[in-house]
Amino acid sequence: MEPLRAELKIVRAQAFDAPELTRIALESKRHWGYPEGWIEIWRDDLYIPPIRVTSSETYCGLINQEIIAFYQLLDKGQTVELEHLWVLPGFQKQGIGRALFTHATQRARDCGYARLAITSDPNAAEFYLKMGAHKVSTLSTTVGNVPRELPLFVYNLSER
Repeated sequence: MEPLRAELKIVRAQAFDAPELTRIALESKRHWGYPEGWIEIWRDDLYIPPIRVTSSETYCGLINQEIIAFYQLLDKGQTVELEHLWVLPGFQKQGIGRALFTHATQRARDCGYARLAITSDPNAAEFYLKMGAHKVSTLSTTVGNVPRELPLFVYNLSER
């Protein structure tokens, strides 16, 4: 892990941040080398509507006042779901994802949740395991005609 270039600040996202959050999600997903056709298929899933920013726990990671990462938690009743956690490729492997995940789990605890659910991209599965999440199953899906298995994790918030 490389050291941070400057101090990371984690702040509540605002509705006007939504286009930048969408850009970060798309750019980060592209970094894994997926075909551009797949990125287009996922565009709606990676779109961050302003209303979702203001109606959920959405936080940005800032370095030098620039948004370089974000996460979003969505209320699913008894459980909260980590809907998004993205770090721009140029800032990965510097502890930013870990800092955001730690912040997200604390926010989830503060909101009274006992469990955090995560549907992970296969490329992020190792990260969530390192964070202490437990793989509970997989979700079978397809992109175009290509089958995919998405790992499903649970992070027990009451154990920490």
